[in-house]
Amino acid sequence: MILSDAATIDHYTNAGVWGRATLDAIFRKTAQSDPDRLALADPPNRSAVTHGNPRQFTYREADAVIGKLARQFTDLGLVPGDIVATQLPNTVEQIVVLLACARCGLIDSPLPLMWREFELSTALPSIAPKALLSCVDIVGRDHAEMMRHAAADLFSVRFVLSFGRDVPEGVVPLDGIFDPDTPVDTTEWPDVSANDILTICWAGGQHPTPCPVPRSHNHWIAAGLMNLLEARISRGNALLCPYPLAGLVSIGGFFVPWLLSSGTLHLHHPFDLDVFVEQLQTLTIDFTGLPPAVIDALKSDGVFNKGAPASGLSSVGCFWPSPFLPESANERAANLSVPVVDIRTFGEMAYVARRRTPNERPCLLTHGEWNAPVGTPSGPVLLSSRVRGGAVSNSNDSSLLAGDLMIKSAMMFDAFYPSVIPGSDEPTLEKDSHGFVNTGIRCRFVGAAKPSLDCVRREGSIIYHGGMSISACELDRLYAGHDLLSDAAAFTFDDPIMGERIIAAIVPSPGKSITFDDFADYLKQQKVAAYKVPDRVVTVKMIPRDEHGEVLRDRVLDQI
Repeated sequence: MILSDAATIDHYTNAGVWGRATLDAIFRKTAQSDPDRLALADPPNRSAVTHGNPRQFTYREADAVIGKLARQFTDLGLVPGDIVATQLPNTVEQIVVLLACARCGLIDSPLPLMWREFELSTALPSIAPKALLSCVDIVGRDHAEMMRHAAADLFSVRFVLSFGRDVPEGVVPLDGIFDPDTPVDTTEWPDVSANDILTICWAGGQHPTPCPVPRSHNHWIAAGLMNLLEARISRGNALLCPYPLAGLVSIGGFFVPWLLSSGTLHLHHPFDLDVFVEQLQTLTIDFTGLPPAVIDALKSDGVFNKGAPASGLSSVGCFWPSPFLPESANERAANLSVPVVDIRTFGEMAYVARRRTPNERPCLLTHGEWNAPVGTPSGPVLLSSRVRGGAVSNSNDSSLLAGDLMIKSAMMFDAFYPSVIPGSDEPTLEKDSHGFVNTGIRCRFVGAAKPSLDCVRREGSIIYHGGMSISACELDRLYAGHDLLSDAAAFTFDDPIMGERIIAAIVPSPGKSITFDDFADYLKQQKVAAYKVPDRVVTVKMIPRDEHGEVLRDRVLDQI
């Protein structure tokens, strides 16, 4: 399935950013040229995360396992363009599944690991998956059983598949692909285009339900180039990934650079600090990425000191939890013995990676074309920015004129995945006449001769929490559903670790009262993801709204 229009494909192909190779073709090329190179390795504490002992595969071994799974998909009757919704821990299975989907033309929709029944029931109907895939055991929870129950309410689902022992009745077991006696498949696979959709990830925005974000192989290759070039990841490098493959940060920042560099991908299931340090101590790692708070903690423990295991890194990515960097950004992850690459996402739209240089504020964004790596005008343009409503001053003193941040990128998806629900209110991705999309972020110009952009304020319907974008409108509807409330809304406060923390403002019905524990119990009964439980609950007289009924989140505290 191709969603990009011909003009977009021609533009990025002629620019040399998009090509003809799929991600599986890139993988198979390395499997042919370097079959005995180590390709994938599980976390050393895999048995504490899910069933089985840690696995690792050379490129030859991984290629065989991927082929077996792709054959099992096709034997079940799945055909190119069918969607497989997956929820897996950070183990080799998630890599194998994604590449098996790429091989036989399926679309993988990786679901956030924290999603529960509520999110499955609200998100999955819009994409009508043909199969659901998970594990029997992920940190003590039977996700395969949860998927089996979810399938009962999804008419599109034909199969529920699971890794692990003793899978529930009616669920297709997958562990046979790891049996060395299972014949290696040599079938000719369908002709998949690099512009075919490979994944559907999920984002929060102005829509009250999770928004399906489709990306093609070419979108992902452009995303991977951003970090590959800026972090200077070289052929054969080893990457340590502590993020599950469920979105832009993990797939674009780690998975694709691993493929493009023909390297080794070591996995870490988030997050066990001792295990992570052990991996740095026992493995030769060239690149990893962490939130700034974790980098600071490791720095305090001496992990990044000269002579320490982490000092052998070629670079470390500092993955900021939101686009809005705090005043302390200059000091965070500073003075390491390793070069730092600051990485910021705009939800699931796009991300930017920039190698930190002395005396330069990491919070500033390039205005105009963003060549990779930064500072090389001949490098590919992977992102362009402009400001709507702002102008650069010609005076000698710095202009503080502000406007809305607009971006255009070869990694930017073309539209939300079309809903299969007749008459549904679909989310929209509005582009201007030049193809730029409004991020909903207010920014200001900094500097005069060559101005940069500083993000200063967000659009109120999107919450950036731990690197995820969450729909505030979804939380409003969820919170207001409590029987003892007449109204409710979500708002946030800045946090150096999570980006933003969530607070629920509630208006109890006349004569009623509700405690935080009551509210948290209500949300748990709804079987929602844990990150949707707010840090605090505050009682207000009313929820302030504008003439269109939109919540005025910056005025909520005035109603206490």
